[in-house]
Amino acid sequence: MASAGFLLAVIFAVTAVCSKAGQDRADDNLKTFAREVDRIVRDDPVVFVKTGFNTLQFFLHRHQGGGPKREQIEQAKWVIMPVLPDVPAELRSQSVPEINEKRFVLGLYRIETVRSRL
Repeated sequence: MASAGFLLAVIFAVTAVCSKAGQDRADDNLKTFAREVDRIVRDDPVVFVKTGFNTLQFFLHRHQGGGPKREQIEQAKWVIMPVLPDVPAELRSQSVPEINEKRFVLGLYRIETVRSRL
């Protein structure tokens, strides 16, 4: 009985370590994406649509506070949002984390390519 308990503890420990390693990669992917975005957009206005978290805004030293307002969209040159399958993105992230442990891929789009979808 003791060996079964030990085996169960080992399984839980390995699962926790593997889960943490996957989360670390997703966090690293978000940081990498932010660096690449920053090189492209520089000081241009950017809006965030359905990104699900503010960490990316923090990495980019920008703050939107919720969904973009109409005037922010009108002034924006770039949009960061989950990848659209039928619109080519200027830049795509690797899998990044979202609140609730989901993962998704973000795209950087020129505003004129996605304005009708906002």
